Amino acid sequence: MVGYRRLPWVLMLSLLWISGAAQTLKPTPPFSVLVAQWTRVLDEADRIAQTPGVSTNQIEEQRRLLGEVRAEAQNARQAAETRIKAIEPLLQALGSPPDEEQPPEPEDVAAQRRQYANDLSDYRARMAMAELIVARATAMERTLQALGRHQLLEFLQERGPAPLEPATLKAGLEELPPYLLAVARIPVDWFWELPPTDRIFVLWYSGITVTFGVLVGWALRRFLLRRFGCNPAQADPSFRRRLGAAIAEGIANGVIPAFILGALLSWVGLPANLLTEPVTRAYVALGAVLIFFVLCVALTYAVLNPGLAAWRLFPLPSRAARAISRRIVLLAGLLSLDWFLQSAATDVQPSPALLAVYGLLLHSGEALLLFALTRGWLWRREDAAGAVDLPPSAAYRVFAVARWLTAVLTLLVVAALLWGYGNFGGYLIHALLVTSLVTGMLFLLHGLLLELLDVFYAPETAADPHPGRRILRFWVNFLLTGTLWVIGIILVAPEWGIPLADLWAWNRWVLDGITIGNFTLSPPEIGAAILVFAAAIIVNRLVRRLLRESILPQTRLSSGAQYSIAAGVSYLGAFVAVLLGIAALGINLENVALVAGALSVGIGFGLRNIVNSLLSGMILLAERPVKVGDWVIIGDKEGIVRHINMRSIELETFQRAAVIVPNADMIAYPIINMTHRNTVGRIEIAVGVAYGSDTAKVRELLLKCARLHLKVLHEPEPFVLFQQFGPSRLEFELRCFTGDVMERLVIASDLRHAIERQFQEEGIVIPFPQQVVHLRKNREKPRNEDPNSRHRVIERSPEPGNAHDENTFTIVGGEPAVDQRGRSR
Repeated sequence: MVGYRRLPWVLMLSLLWISGAAQTLKPTPPFSVLVAQWTRVLDEADRIAQTPGVSTNQIEEQRRLLGEVRAEAQNARQAAETRIKAIEPLLQALGSPPDEEQPPEPEDVAAQRRQYANDLSDYRARMAMAELIVARATAMERTLQALGRHQLLEFLQERGPAPLEPATLKAGLEELPPYLLAVARIPVDWFWELPPTDRIFVLWYSGITVTFGVLVGWALRRFLLRRFGCNPAQADPSFRRRLGAAIAEGIANGVIPAFILGALLSWVGLPANLLTEPVTRAYVALGAVLIFFVLCVALTYAVLNPGLAAWRLFPLPSRAARAISRRIVLLAGLLSLDWFLQSAATDVQPSPALLAVYGLLLHSGEALLLFALTRGWLWRREDAAGAVDLPPSAAYRVFAVARWLTAVLTLLVVAALLWGYGNFGGYLIHALLVTSLVTGMLFLLHGLLLELLDVFYAPETAADPHPGRRILRFWVNFLLTGTLWVIGIILVAPEWGIPLADLWAWNRWVLDGITIGNFTLSPPEIGAAILVFAAAIIVNRLVRRLLRESILPQTRLSSGAQYSIAAGVSYLGAFVAVLLGIAALGINLENVALVAGALSVGIGFGLRNIVNSLLSGMILLAERPVKVGDWVIIGDKEGIVRHINMRSIELETFQRAAVIVPNADMIAYPIINMTHRNTVGRIEIAVGVAYGSDTAKVRELLLKCARLHLKVLHEPEPFVLFQQFGPSRLEFELRCFTGDVMERLVIASDLRHAIERQFQEEGIVIPFPQQVVHLRKNREKPRNEDPNSRHRVIERSPEPGNAHDENTFTIVGGEPAVDQRGRSR
């Protein structure tokens, strides 16, 4: 409630600040003043570029100023171009001035034309001047960039004395103790030079701060470790529980002590500050390296947990976890000492021999410890059963390549230091250490954020998360990984000689895009177009779903008509989405129409089948000869229409197979639609009876079977046709109608069962072809040569070597033919 009570005061103060800020805004200076300011910055940058021995900080500062000048000039150019585009139509609307022979125009029109012409000339001059400033700033940036690279190469190629040379080693070791003593005496000398009252103040303030920080930190640490820390009694914690314990251990053993150290440093900025600049620099450096060391140790033991294998985040053996932890702690301590000496002892100028020995001791030690961390046995993974050498994943292979490359570079550092290239060795090991540190921190942050995402979107009890959650997790992981990569590059690139100004320049070059004529294609515009198109498609699908599920079912339209309306709206929405995406890219739709007209001929020849299907789909939607749910027959394809798309129609056969039919075939070939206007269909049952049967009785029995079936319509009435006198039977056909043609096959089967049962009860015979076989031992020889006779005898003698083929076959009144071996085909 206190926060809500303070809200009006916060709003009032915010309004007062905004009003004060608005009053302090300075008006934009005239363009001539801006040009003068830009020119001074460009001239100063040119002077610095010509000055020998310029520092890296001066180069970076000038590049920053040049970037500001270029941005301001580009804004001025865009403003001038906008004004030019606004004035040109107005000047064209006034037309050309009248000739001498024509009557003079009114004075106000002439004055307006002169004003527009003067303004147009002025803005064109501004635009040209801004383009000149942009060109000069870009060229000067490239000059300073080349100068910075040249200075860096000279620095790295500078060779000093070899540290293992006897004279260098002796001089360096003799100067090292006084150097360390001079650094250590900086705070001591300052303290004893203070008046007694100030010394008492410093001691009391420091003692109270330390005591309070230790008490509060100890209480918080104890609470976190008891509530969220590792529990040795729990033998098999989940990864989520282990991650929470690692976070708690890291905060308790790292973050809280870091806050205490930060509180100790906070008195440096008090109004009663008694520190001199060297002492301030030493204290700040000491506090910073202590915070770094404490965080490194705490995070290392929290993640690897050498004492409790069950609570370890990574599947590493205990021996490897202990070795990695010890080496990381030693490396962090050596690196902290190196950074402290470099930051605190800026006033002490070491000799070249001392620098060589210093680099040999510290930088070589850092390189060897980093090389020790790249050993392969340290990173062999272990499964739950304790087996090592698990199958490597793609990420593990990348990590192995990175370890191998790091090992090679650390050996190169040692070789450079031994050879006397101390600048190169120190630069390289510093870059390797920063890269390793940033990579490890970002890797841990990536895993933590993914685990938090799983906690938020997928409960721990869910064995198989929803597919939508898996897709969301993939894209969030993709964006998160890309973001962390960008952050890592920004943090690491300056350590490898790539200034942030170069990164911003490359970023600006990418964001500015590619200019093609009057059109500029840039990644932001492409991203905006994709977002607009995706949003339009989503809205289109929502509208289609709303029509199909909520609006159209409340009408009296058939299901096919509802589907056609929804499909038409969907196609129209897709077309609008494409137009919106093109407009978001900044492309003039008139130009698109011209290009489409120019390419229509070529596209028509190359994609004529697809275009034909698309146009046919529009015709089908308009004429609606078929609709979703219809039973259609297209050539040898038969099935139910499931989907009508822009290019094709999807049929589902009665075997549940999907058949894709191009819309062009639907227009070009005849279509049999069994359910076009209604579902009424006719059923035909052909049946034959023996000669001598009562034909009237047969007719009555067939009609009785049709009338008794529940799904046979009484209007139109069933009827029977006496079709013909067959070779061995009288042929009838029962024709009836059903209201659901989709059940035609089932109804026909039921009618055949009923007809068979009625015929058996009434003694009506359904004849069938008969065969009489006579056996002989003669050679194959037809006994009846009459081709029109249905009764033939085929005589056949046995073939040599075939003991079982000794009979002949005589076929009497049979339809099937007999082959030369006497088998029915």
